[in-house]
Amino acid sequence: MNEIKLVIGEPSLSGLYARTIQGTTLGSSIPLAEVTGAGGVYAGDMSGAAGYYAFLFYDATNQLIGTAGVSYWDGTQFIGLNTLPDSSGVTTLLVRLTSGRAANLDNLDAAVSSRLPTSSYVVPLDNIATQNAVSTALTTYGALTMSSLRKAEAAGVGRFKMDYSVSPPLATQYDEAGNVVATFELYKEDGVTPATSPQDAYWREPI
Repeated sequence: MNEIKLVIGEPSLSGLYARTIQGTTLGSSIPLAEVTGAGGVYAGDMSGAAGYYAFLFYDATNQLIGTAGVSYWDGTQFIGLNTLPDSSGVTTLLVRLTSGRAANLDNLDAAVSSRLPTSSYVVPLDNIATQNAVSTALTTYGALTMSSLRKAEAAGVGRFKMDYSVSPPLATQYDEAGNVVATFELYKEDGVTPATSPQDAYWREPI
């Protein structure tokens, strides 16, 4: 007998029955009879498809008089929840879940305090804004292609020697044989103020 038992401590009752419940679905009535020699203990035969069941107990007037927690019925007998078959690979998962992997899983949810605050996020520049920013930076540091050395270099092949001890400073261009090719006065971008370093020097007509 695959029994569903109800212990209420009151003997000689009749008309008691149980109903299974799965989620919100009620099963059919299962009559309960008092167990011989065990006053106040009532039992009935369980039947139905395999699954998890809870139980509702009623008296002869259909009043609910008790409930029982979830049990697993395999279709022929009740099985303890701690001995259920490993149909979903739970045991395998637990074996693979080492302490190291558990720690890594914990790290997936970084503390909120370690994340960049929304107020600190800066929207990246678009293409045009990036272009403008680079152009401004190059101008600021005197690295435009129109700088004195860049433009002078276009006048011929050779090396340059800058002299900032004179005003305006001079850039002398030599050929590969060491002969002077040209000499340039170096001024700032306004074309009037003598340059003070290669970073702010712009080319002017050779002297």
